[in-house]
Amino acid sequence: MIKEFMIISFIGFFIGFLLYRYICRIDENNKKKYPKKFIEIITMVLFVILYLRYGICLKYVKYITYICYLITAGIIDFYTKKVYIKPFLIIFMIQVSYIIIDAISGKQILEYVLGGLVVGGLIYLIAYFTKAMGAGDGDIFLITGLLFGFEKAFLILTLSCILGSIIGLIIVMVRKKQLQDSIPFIPIVSLTSLIVIILNVNFMNILQ
Repeated sequence: MIKEFMIISFIGFFIGFLLYRYICRIDENNKKKYPKKFIEIITMVLFVILYLRYGICLKYVKYITYICYLITAGIIDFYTKKVYIKPFLIIFMIQVSYIIIDAISGKQILEYVLGGLVVGGLIYLIAYFTKAMGAGDGDIFLITGLLFGFEKAFLILTLSCILGSIIGLIIVMVRKKQLQDSIPFIPIVSLTSLIVIILNVNFMNILQ
């Protein structure tokens, strides 16, 4: 157990280092802003937490892949409010590959396809017609829906909106910041996604 724990910790730390290098590579103009140690440590910690929660299995691999995307997109959004297409395209192809594997193995995939199309599509429509969200938010919820399915993806969306509203109100009260100023949304989605992953909750669990 200790040996596996150490191996997972080392792999997580090393992946964190690679994520930092990748973030700096796709956004060279702002690479001095990004916290190398934080990225390495948070990646390592999440690798270990998910290992303790799920063990080594396909679900663990799926969640770790998703978390690496969250860290990459979330860090960039938090520091620069930018969203890059390359990380999205990579994780999109990976998630589609997982769905194909599940379909070949005989698992039901309709919920996951609908999750991506409905929840992701909803955010894309909001971004297009109201500008209240960005296309990058649609990207992350497309991936979230493909991974979790409709119910959990909609739960993550709901929790993210609630948490985002609370954070927005706190910022307005403490810093006297105007309501029209944008707040990075992907870090908030990342936090709520981690809560759902670690606690393995859905709407039925919450209602009960």
